[in-house]
Amino acid sequence: MSNIQKIFVMSLFSLSLLLTGCGGGGYTVTGKVTFPDGSPLERGRVVFDSGSQMFYGDIDSDGNYTMSGGTGAKKIPAGTYAVYLMGTVLPGDPTPAVIPTDADGNQMGPSPPEVPDIPLVAAKYTRRDTSGLQCVVSGKTEFNISVEKP
Repeated sequence: MSNIQKIFVMSLFSLSLLLTGCGGGGYTVTGKVTFPDGSPLERGRVVFDSGSQMFYGDIDSDGNYTMSGGTGAKKIPAGTYAVYLMGTVLPGDPTPAVIPTDADGNQMGPSPPEVPDIPLVAAKYTRRDTSGLQCVVSGKTEFNISVEKP
C-alpha cells in the first residue's frame, strides 16, 4: 500500500471516529413516575432542564418514560438537570353542554357549570423551581420519581 493510500485510509478512519463521537453524544435516561403507594402516574411529561437546554420524556400508562431531545434523539448530554413534570392534568370540559333556547333564541335555564381541569400531582412538581427533583446524568441513567397527589 502506498503512502497516499495509507493516508487516505487513516483519514477515512479518523473521520468516521469523529462523526461517531459527535453523532449521538449523550446518554439514555429512563425511569418510572409513581405515587408513594406504588401506583403509576399514567400521563404527562418528565422535563430535564439544565438552564440552557431542555429534554423531555412522555410518561406512558405504566408510568415509564425515556428522555428525548427536541430533535427526537433518545439521548441527553452528561450534566446536572432540574427535573419537573408537565401535562399532569385530566382536562375538564371546556365546551358547555347544549343549552335549550326558546323560539327567539333566549336561553332557557341556567348555564351548566364548567368542569375544571383535574390535577394529578401536587403543584410543586410542575415547576422547575419548586419540584425539588434533580438528576445527575453521567452515563446510562435510571431516574425513578415518586410524586405526591394534590
